[in-house]
Amino acid sequence: MASRGVIGVAGLGPNSEHTLCNCAYFIDPRCWGLGYASEAMGAFLDYFMRKFDLCEVEADHFDDNPASGAVLRKLGFQEIGKGAKNSQARLEPAPVTLYRLRLDDLKAVL
Repeated sequence: MASRGVIGVAGLGPNSEHTLCNCAYFIDPRCWGLGYASEAMGAFLDYFMRKFDLCEVEADHFDDNPASGAVLRKLGFQEIGKGAKNSQARLEPAPVTLYRLRLDDLKAVL
């Protein structure tokens, strides 16, 4: 198989209230459905939550992207509410589902 190069990114940063870290990821649409997001985010969160002594992190997904919600739930995230957010690709705020993950609930997907 030929090398694809970079197929995605993952990150942690402060949330808008600066209380918990918010995690985010992006996977090239050509690689959707192959398990890369679950595997990469499971390893990423396990490493960085332990390295920075994070007991909990938050995440969200736009409601018109239910596959991202499936990845988050597979990793052990629990839904905590609904909201609306802007993004670089959207001109107006759009509905999102909010999640929280405790380190103890992180499920290994490797």
